[in-house]
Amino acid sequence: MKTYFPLKLITLITFLLLSFTECSNAQQGEGIKFFEGTLKDALKKAKETHKPIMVDMSTSWCGWCKKMKASTFTDKKAADYYNEHFISIELDAEHGEGLQLAQQYNVNSYPTLIYLDTDAHLILFSEGYLGPDDLIKAGEMALKNHKK
Repeated sequence: MKTYFPLKLITLITFLLLSFTECSNAQQGEGIKFFEGTLKDALKKAKETHKPIMVDMSTSWCGWCKKMKASTFTDKKAADYYNEHFISIELDAEHGEGLQLAQQYNVNSYPTLIYLDTDAHLILFSEGYLGPDDLIKAGEMALKNHKK
């Protein structure tokens, strides 16, 4: 039995180190860079940069929202695309301005992405989980609608 203890200890240490590496990568800003501030502030930034806004409407209990945050929003290709072309912001659809926006656009499922132009007009509405490639396609469609 003592021969297994070091192996278990090594496995545990390896797992902890890998977990720490994942957390460090997330903290280093990999993935979509979400705007810190209010939607009003994001709209101001959008006008300054001439970029539309992508609003990630989610809830704390939504499993698909968590999956999208962990896998889609951290995908390098999708993140590079969104960081270049959009002001992205995350809002909790059950609290504060997120609740108000969810009511305004009748958001009933999560995740939902709402794309707005610089004047806060709706340019695209996307419900449900999107993988990285589909997220990029939605962004391309939003940009196309934005330029009309």
